[in-house]
Amino acid sequence: MKKGQFVRAISDYDQSIRLDDKQPGTYFSRAIALESRRQYVAAVTDYDHVMRLQPANVAAWNSRCWPRTVIGQLQAALSDCNEALRLRPDFANALDRRGFVHLQSGRYDHAIADYDAALRLDAKKPASLYGRGMAKRRKQDVAGGNADIAAARALKPEVSMDFARYGLSPPLPDMRAATCRRRCSFRSRAAASEFSARHISRRRGHG
Repeated sequence: MKKGQFVRAISDYDQSIRLDDKQPGTYFSRAIALESRRQYVAAVTDYDHVMRLQPANVAAWNSRCWPRTVIGQLQAALSDCNEALRLRPDFANALDRRGFVHLQSGRYDHAIADYDAALRLDAKKPASLYGRGMAKRRKQDVAGGNADIAAARALKPEVSMDFARYGLSPPLPDMRAATCRRRCSFRSRAAASEFSARHISRRRGHG
């Protein structure tokens, strides 16, 4: 759906809610449209309305977890994911989102455990692979992390951009090391060339 279509959809949902404010599905649909417009606080409010009308709506608990994560309400987001998983323990999407909350919070072991569980339910979930890779790398398991990130990119090339949008990019120590290796290699070659040039000049001088 294009930007203008989301704006029109939100306007239509506004009108529907003015006519009948007791329909959880309308609030849910408007929340999704608001998220697409990056209006995360308003989306959270609409999910609140859904859960007021349907307290056991597992999709709403899982969905509200995401905008709360984006706006930095990590503890509230964690509570939402926990409730979604209490209602439906085998919910791969909720496990993936809770893994992301743990990743953002620096709880890397918990993140890996949730991503592992999500991937047992859906082995080809690029976000879970990428998130697990990020968590592994932050625990200094660079090889394992790189393998997960490569697998995620093979499934969805733009997954890195998805994570970067929320401030999560792969850490750089190995990239810095690679840069250092290139620079050191260049310096070694330059030093060897200089030594060779001096040696040849010295031999010519003695000739």
